[in-house]
Amino acid sequence: MAAEPALQVAAPASKPRDSDADRRTGGFTRAISAVTSWLGSVSALTLAVLIVVVWAVTGPAFGYSNTWQLWINTFTTLVTFIMVFIIQNTQNRDGRALQTKLDDLLLAQADGDNELMGLEDEPEQRIKAIQERIRARADKLLDSKEHVVPERSSR
Repeated sequence: MAAEPALQVAAPASKPRDSDADRRTGGFTRAISAVTSWLGSVSALTLAVLIVVVWAVTGPAFGYSNTWQLWINTFTTLVTFIMVFIIQNTQNRDGRALQTKLDDLLLAQADGDNELMGLEDEPEQRIKAIQERIRARADKLLDSKEHVVPERSSR
């Protein structure tokens, strides 16, 4: 039996040189990533529950005063306000990374539609028009007698 050739793995591309803007925002991006990772952890949930429990337990000591209620309302409002921006930043970054990966897959496909690259930056009307065209192509493909959907093997 002949030995199979070793799988060739491409070396990662060298990292492009960072601009001054990239260096300034790089620390911010790393900090936001770290905060986002921590906020999604069990430790963060535990801390949030602990804060609410401590607040609730201290209610009788403060006579359930307006100041006592205002403290938790202000705290949760500030946390929510900040979290909106952290989540949006993370979603934007993840979306850009995903679109870049999809664009790379389109480039790699010999019969891929390069018109789809960068589609996320186009006006909504153009996106809908292209979506309708692709759905029509998919319907045509599914209706053709040449197209056979492979059966899935049961596990």
